[in-house]
Amino acid sequence: MLPTNAYVYLNVDDPICAWCAVRGTLVSAGAASSDPGFVSMMAVSLMKNDRAPRFANEMIIELVRRARYPHMVSRLTGLYCFLDLDPAERAAALWSVWHIRPANLVEVYLEGARKRDQLDSNWITFADRNPAGYLYQPALSAMHWPSRGGRWA
Repeated sequence: MLPTNAYVYLNVDDPICAWCAVRGTLVSAGAASSDPGFVSMMAVSLMKNDRAPRFANEMIIELVRRARYPHMVSRLTGLYCFLDLDPAERAAALWSVWHIRPANLVEVYLEGARKRDQLDSNWITFADRNPAGYLYQPALSAMHWPSRGGRWA
């Protein structure tokens, strides 16, 4: 039995996620291949759930990341996980979106992650948005502060 070193929210109602979880081969898209066409489950859900403002916000965030922080893991290809149980549980209570709910929280062992960036998981949650849901330009400045919290692996 491998020790737990992270916690993730897995939506095993999604067949792809369930298959990877059962096989024990859940990896971030970035670790799966050097092919830039791979995307995370979050990115897939943004594209298929008619979430235009959220998708646009993620594209803006990705453009900023590529321009200023190309060495950091992309939100669109990474796997977000928590290093401790308490912050993971608090996130479900705070966010309660998509698959982030207590029933989907699982313990995992991260192995072979080539890149592990520690990031703030709340700045985007509380970022200022216009009534349509798009980020205001000043909210993007929060991307440039030192970060803490969860980790993209």
